[in-house]
Amino acid sequence: MSAKLRKRAVSSKARAAGKHRPARREIARRAYQIFLGRGGNDGHDLEDWLQAEAELTGRRN
Repeated sequence: MSAKLRKRAVSSKARAAGKHRPARREIARRAYQIFLGRGGNDGHDLEDWLQAEAELTGRRN
């Protein structure tokens, strides 16, 4: 099996097991939505990013 097919098979198994890892673009989009939801106040970028990542992976804070 080629490396590309192996990677695809592994990622399919991970998704089936509920271990979806969102793309950076997805996390960034959600973090930006959180930022806007707070009124666009800066200084919380890491907090927004971690919250977005947690939401998209199904983890609880």
